[in-house]
Amino acid sequence: MFLTQIAPDGAVEQRRRETRLAVSAEVALRPFGAAGAEARLLNISSNGFMAETDADIGKGSRVWLTLPDGNRASALVIWSKDGRLGGQFSEVIDPLVVFQALGRIASSGANPFAKVVPAPSARSAKSPKPSA
Repeated sequence: MFLTQIAPDGAVEQRRRETRLAVSAEVALRPFGAAGAEARLLNISSNGFMAETDADIGKGSRVWLTLPDGNRASALVIWSKDGRLGGQFSEVIDPLVVFQALGRIASSGANPFAKVVPAPSARSAKSPKPSA
């Protein structure tokens, strides 16, 4: 038995036109049935992601991506070249949830995986008082 997903004309192109949000965060990437690998998430959208990794993960591989919020997303590797790969999520995700998690992680300083610099607080953004 073969399972096939048929996309209407233009569906793939529409998906690729979706805005990708740039991000830089350490994540775990694990091919199905294999050991996990470290990766750096470079961009993300609701349908997919791009990451850098030293692991040998080829086109057509199914992977688990552990997102900065701790949730995992299943994806199909669509392309892989020179240590980078692009994946299409099996189910649509909300990339803004990823950014919210990165903000919480960065402000708490609790997660060694995320390397995100939080925006300056309003208090630190105020100019110093003039000296008399």
